[in-house]
Amino acid sequence: MNAPQIIRTSTGEELVVIPKADYEALLHAAEEAREEAADVAIYDERKAEFKTEKPLPAEVTMDILRGSSRAQGAAQLAQADAGRVR
Repeated sequence: MNAPQIIRTSTGEELVVIPKADYEALLHAAEEAREEAADVAIYDERKAEFKTEKPLPAEVTMDILRGSSRAQGAAQLAQADAGRVR
């Protein structure tokens, strides 16, 4: 980035002059920061949603890890919710 030129107006206002390429780079960096902040907000929102969800029972998780289908896991979860865990 090149050194900025500072111009003082007759009213005392200071204006900063920078090359157009530097200005465009600043705009791009600001847009990237906005997008990143939006991504972080979405991540934080999703993470907060997980805190309110019930975790899967250990038996269901192990069956899924052993290769059972998610449908079978969902059926076991429904049984667990009904109080009939195998």
